[in-house]
Amino acid sequence: MAIELYCNQSINGTLTTTGTITSGGNLTVNGSGTFTGSISLPDITGRAIIVGGDTTLDSADASIYLGNSPSSYGFDIKYVGTGSGNTNSLDIVTTNAGSPVTGFRMLQDGTTTFASSATFSNGDITLGGTGRIKGVDTVSAGTDAANKTYVDNAVAGVPQGDITNISTSSPISGGGSSGSVTISHANSGVSAGSYARATVTVNATGHVTSISANSDAQGVTSVATSGSVNGLTLTGGTITSTGTITLGGTLSINNSDWSGTDLSVANGGTGSSSASGARTNLGVVNDTGTPAILSNGSSPTLNSGITATEVRTLIGAGTSSSSGVTSVATGGGLTGGTITSTGTLSHADTSSQSSVNNSGNTYIQDVTLDTYGHVTGLTSATTTLATLGYTGATNANYITNNNQLTNGAGYTTNTGTVTGTGANTQVAFWDSSSNITGSNGLTFNTTGEILYVNGQIQVKGVGPADYSVAGDTDTGLGGFDQANGVSLVSKGKKIITVKEGAITFNDMVATAVATTGSLSANQNNQALTQDTLATLAVDPSGNVVRGEQEGTWTFTRAQLNATLGNTLISAPGANKAVIVTESDWMVKYSATGVVSGNQSFDIRQANIVQANANISTLPGARINEIINATQGTPTNPSYGFCTRDVPLQTRTYKTNVATTLNKKTNDQLPAGVISISIKLKYRLFNATTF
Repeated sequence: MAIELYCNQSINGTLTTTGTITSGGNLTVNGSGTFTGSISLPDITGRAIIVGGDTTLDSADASIYLGNSPSSYGFDIKYVGTGSGNTNSLDIVTTNAGSPVTGFRMLQDGTTTFASSATFSNGDITLGGTGRIKGVDTVSAGTDAANKTYVDNAVAGVPQGDITNISTSSPISGGGSSGSVTISHANSGVSAGSYARATVTVNATGHVTSISANSDAQGVTSVATSGSVNGLTLTGGTITSTGTITLGGTLSINNSDWSGTDLSVANGGTGSSSASGARTNLGVVNDTGTPAILSNGSSPTLNSGITATEVRTLIGAGTSSSSGVTSVATGGGLTGGTITSTGTLSHADTSSQSSVNNSGNTYIQDVTLDTYGHVTGLTSATTTLATLGYTGATNANYITNNNQLTNGAGYTTNTGTVTGTGANTQVAFWDSSSNITGSNGLTFNTTGEILYVNGQIQVKGVGPADYSVAGDTDTGLGGFDQANGVSLVSKGKKIITVKEGAITFNDMVATAVATTGSLSANQNNQALTQDTLATLAVDPSGNVVRGEQEGTWTFTRAQLNATLGNTLISAPGANKAVIVTESDWMVKYSATGVVSGNQSFDIRQANIVQANANISTLPGARINEIINATQGTPTNPSYGFCTRDVPLQTRTYKTNVATTLNKKTNDQLPAGVISISIKLKYRLFNATTF
């Protein structure tokens, strides 16, 4: 049987039908109704179905039941109340096999209550205005939300530090006056490593700025002799231990060998480079210009009229019997004498000591010299604690205990064990100046590396983000206002604030609110162009999930004039359906014009009976309104919008099908159209969880 009702219709009795009910207006049933068919209400605005209740707050009030037998498993959508004020409510009740449970209740003022837990499997929670999340109390897992009281208790008891500022100077850098700070030691430029017998440079702060290794200090290990200068030759080398170097030959000096200042008379010279100057310096008077001493290249003779006595007197020499050194003898340490004419003096070899090359802790302890100061013996030794005067340890070569060391002035040595009360995993702390203890309220789990505080944690005098990480001290947990408020802080700015059970999204607070004047359309955190947004919702378990969401697509004129059929939303998978709830179109253009023919652009999604069923349409007539010539020459670019709720009419949806963009004809868009953008709002329904 089918029933068709038009305009507003009322049924004041019992309505039972197994067919289809079609109403063109409001349908009111004041009695009971049983429908085993379908109700069709095409394109109706306002109240389409009205179910009235009585005036008593009891279980007899009006409801819509979904399910099999009411005593089995199903759901009641109930109106409950006296018909007055906030006592009226909309309840969703599960029959639960005869033990009803009210899972959802909404009062007249919009207050909504979930009687049990709510789970949001996807998406976010969006709170408008000054909305809050309340009733968060029990926290048992890391993913649980928490209220301020819990946070206050959780952070209480953290030890308070006394450091208010860390300043540094070269070579230390970094520091700060709040939060966690980092200090670093500058690199002195020296590579790490071991350097034997090093040459070290140290700066004013005691840091090594340069270091180099040296070979073992062996002294001279080899002396060679070679060459001849002015007739003199050095012989006797190469010497690698001990030996004699002899200077021999005949000295031969010519004019080219002299340089520098003339040799003075006091040192055996003439003090002049000229004959007249030399005579003057030597006091020689020769008025006749005749030489006093003549030489034929072999034996000198006196010139006539000059006596030997005169020459000796002139030069200050002795008598004719004074012949100078006539013999050279050698004593201890020298050999080669006695020499009465010519000969060689040599240094005697008075020592048999060979060279000694020590390293490490071995050193030359004793040096033996003979009468002439020559080294005749070397004795080596190794440095140990014993040789330094320490005799307290059995093995004096090594320090095996600090008790082997003797403290200097101002230092003491103490041994023993620090003791106190406590238990395993408790964090030790000083409860007085001389006692260490522990508490079950402050423990550390070494397996998970977790610090547990069963009390309040207080932070002493920090910035906007009281709890942060090193290197990002303006982001974290903070904003404790000492009036039950705490905030999540990013870059020194409060983002989310929890206070007295309410949650404030600080950046989402409206910046323009009016009751009688105009409102600003531009608010904080506007959506980005062509971004995909989602409305956050709360499921029955209290989880924040994704509710209605939207997507944006832009197609150029060339793309729109070509063959379409583009997929906008891909098939969601088995048992899932995409339900489009609103469509918005934006036309970008640079000149006016007219769409030719009967062109329109369609958003399509196949259903059971129609493979090309429409969801939303942008008719060519609406494009013509946007680019109409009556506006004159438009600014390049200009924009126009067309929007509507969808679908165009009551329609069915099929699971796991794609949503596509198509066009009605092949007529071309006018040249002035630049692009058309589409924004769709849609829900994703899962048949298994619907």
